[in-house]
Amino acid sequence: MGLPKGLNPSVPIIFTGYSGQTYAFWFGKPVDDPDGPIALYFVRWEDVGWSQVFDVVIAPETIIPEIIAGGEDAEGYLHVIWGGGALWHTKALASQAYDARSWSPIQKLYQGDRVLDVAGVMDRNGLFHIVFATAGHEIRYLRLGSEGDVPESISLRQIPGGDSWAYRPSIIVTDRGVLYASWAETSDNGVRGVQWTRSSDWGETWAEPDWAAMGHRGMYLFYFPSGGLLAKIVWGGVGVGGREIQLSFDDGETWSAPFDLTQGVGMAGYTGQVATLDSGGTLHVLVNLGDGRYVHSQYREGRWAPNVWTGWEASDWINVATVRGHRLVVVYWVPGSIMSSQLLLSTPVLSVQEPILGERITRETKDVKPTPPTYQSREIAKELNGQETPTKLSVIPINNEPKRTGTVHPLLVASLLSLGFIVLICASSIRRRHIR
Repeated sequence: MGLPKGLNPSVPIIFTGYSGQTYAFWFGKPVDDPDGPIALYFVRWEDVGWSQVFDVVIAPETIIPEIIAGGEDAEGYLHVIWGGGALWHTKALASQAYDARSWSPIQKLYQGDRVLDVAGVMDRNGLFHIVFATAGHEIRYLRLGSEGDVPESISLRQIPGGDSWAYRPSIIVTDRGVLYASWAETSDNGVRGVQWTRSSDWGETWAEPDWAAMGHRGMYLFYFPSGGLLAKIVWGGVGVGGREIQLSFDDGETWSAPFDLTQGVGMAGYTGQVATLDSGGTLHVLVNLGDGRYVHSQYREGRWAPNVWTGWEASDWINVATVRGHRLVVVYWVPGSIMSSQLLLSTPVLSVQEPILGERITRETKDVKPTPPTYQSREIAKELNGQETPTKLSVIPINNEPKRTGTVHPLLVASLLSLGFIVLICASSIRRRHIR
């Protein structure tokens, strides 16, 4: 849907946490107030569709963060991190995440050079592993524990040359404490390629970074504990324009031969691909053709099935998660909207844990009348700052009516839903969110 000019969101994220619950987050401005503060928005998957949208935190800066990351720890807390003038963090119990008063005061994890890009992953011990790129031509790593103390970050790589930059970091951690972190590097003279590094002790020490893919524009890492599967997807080499995936079942000690995800179809552009694993052990990869169209690749029992058109178009950057083991859910942005699509699979349905109830994080605020959670973040800002705040946020409904678009394959005929829901976007300032 088209929205008023002057509005713009971040790229949405989606993840399924240790409880089995699935959540999505993004930053943006209110529909009816393009000059107002930037808020963090939150939704949770409920049965067959998204919950109501809640705005929960007012961002500390006036620029909408382009990239955010998040996770759920074993104690039931949702964590969100993002960059900007610093590396920022906030958290709340998942059971109370709809309530703006339950979110912790925004924590500054790092302040130095501007944080350009960030990625994070939660391990089974409750440690949040974060890798981020800075304007100081550096890749840094930080490990955040549940106690809330601000740790010191360490440098993984100082990129040589004043005209070189790191972007699109990615990080995974296995159940045995093996971590991989990767990032792409570019310069004024062109793309250099993808570097990566490894830790074998939960991030205590790291190997010297090395080239993972020379001349390529990015690599995403994925780890799926239920199958012990680690995957790396490389895309967009200079003069290549393809996408390749390799798999490992031994924490990266050995890797399969590269598989061409294009399967013989010419693809333009150099945008990232995403992957997820269902409860039946099938790996699902959504492949961007470079023109907004996506195909669906599936890997099971050592074989890749032929690519199948999804029937929908999206932006360069999308995110995907498996809901209860039997449903693929995608979130992405298009000019004028944030969109969500789902595909129901014929795989076992997994149970989920109810959100953990516990003591709510509270803030020092004045006694005020309760306000509906769909615009609490502004009321909280007013209480804390003692200042007037702009017009309250509009309630943002979600349309769960199924809609078919394009030509779809048999699995998609009955189950592909486009769940367009209104958020915050500026059609006049939309740009492709990748580095050319």
